[in-house]
Amino acid sequence: MVYNPQLETFIRVADAGSFNKAAEQSYITPTAVIKQINLLEADLDVKLFERTHRGLTLTKAGMSLYNDAKYIISYCRDSVTRYSMTETVETIGKRNSVTIEEHYLKQREALNTALPIGVRQVETMRTMLTQSLAVLMPFNVQELNDKGGCYYGINQVSKNINIGNRKKLINGNGFVFGVPGSGKSFFCKMEMGNVFLGSKDEIIVIDPMNEYFDIAHTFDGAVVNMSTYTDNYVNPLDMDVWSLDLNDSKGMIREKGEFMLGTV
Repeated sequence: MVYNPQLETFIRVADAGSFNKAAEQSYITPTAVIKQINLLEADLDVKLFERTHRGLTLTKAGMSLYNDAKYIISYCRDSVTRYSMTETVETIGKRNSVTIEEHYLKQREALNTALPIGVRQVETMRTMLTQSLAVLMPFNVQELNDKGGCYYGINQVSKNINIGNRKKLINGNGFVFGVPGSGKSFFCKMEMGNVFLGSKDEIIVIDPMNEYFDIAHTFDGAVVNMSTYTDNYVNPLDMDVWSLDLNDSKGMIREKGEFMLGTV
């Protein structure tokens, strides 16, 4: 049966036990109320009320319809609210690049599919990126813990610290990228401190922005200021003359000669 306004009139009559009282609540005449009840009984082909001198009482069919009618009316009134809530959730999902699909009358199946219990009871499929997929496999984590390495942040899955040693790589070179203010200089200084305190490696910094004077002085390092207003310079023709021989077997003179010819 499809919901119609006669159900509301039926519930008012059943609650009031009188056509007159139901008419007062509905702001219509008792005759109009009686007409709506008669039409509803004719449409359903059942008798809903027993009419006695004491008032109105529900028949068995009327009692059954009374409970169902309340649910029907409540469900229909809430349908607009549910639709509005669904639109709101979908809008929030689109704003965060999340696709949301409705599962009408399959709420339980959709919930079981969304839970990480390894079942799929609806046909909806979704794309999962590496970070989302890693959350579903908490016992399969690649840890980085090299002996003699430096600190490189926190593992986002296991929450353990990452300790890496560049010397164990085939190519230990690296770059530090980031927007201004993201902490590139701090990261480099932190790694320099780890190398200085944990190894005997030499640290050479070319500092055109004068950012590393303080850390060099802190670690008792040497600072060589090379500019047009200082006496410090680099001689591109400098060589170890004591290692030279008549045949120039190491090619040092040839390299310097080629350098001079390239500047002409």
